[in-house]
Amino acid sequence: MSRAKPLSMEEKTKRILDLLQTKDTVFNLKELEKLGQKEKGVVPQSMKEVIDILVSENKVKEKKVGITKYYWSFRSDIKLYKEVETRKLIKEMEGLNKAKDLLNEEISVMKQNRSTLPDREAKISQLNEMKKDLEESTKKVAILDENNPIRITRLKEELSVAKQDLSDWGDAFNIIQNHIKDKFNITQQDFVKSFGITASDMEKIEEI
Repeated sequence: MSRAKPLSMEEKTKRILDLLQTKDTVFNLKELEKLGQKEKGVVPQSMKEVIDILVSENKVKEKKVGITKYYWSFRSDIKLYKEVETRKLIKEMEGLNKAKDLLNEEISVMKQNRSTLPDREAKISQLNEMKKDLEESTKKVAILDENNPIRITRLKEELSVAKQDLSDWGDAFNIIQNHIKDKFNITQQDFVKSFGITASDMEKIEEI
């Protein structure tokens, strides 16, 4: 019997975060060590390191009461954290855009007075660094937007409506099909042949 492949630290943190959010309550370290091994296959020896990583990433909250530390991660906390991070990144982007505009103005002046501005290359290098920071912040905002709970909920609602529309269409097709077959006393084979419906088309309709 082959041994199970050891979990990576990334997989361990993912599993424990899911455990905390699913249970939606507060645990001490001993409780997490037992529950983590039982439900997520994370050995107790790894739990302290896993929790420390999640706390450092602001994905898990920590509070010391007496001599015991307690940990939790509510889904509402994650949503709030993402919203705060999004606002923070947007603010950073605004600051970077302003700084970039100022540097562009300085570079414009440098080009006109190249001989009297010995730090021109340093300024250009600074501008390039600012551009890199701006691109990175833009990527982070895009990722957060993709995981925005409001956006995900809206997409689920749109998908639900689309599924219902397909279901209604499928019901209407079956009603029309039965009506035509009864009225003209034709077989299923004659029906699909008369209307140019392929076997593949019928399979798709039946799946709706």
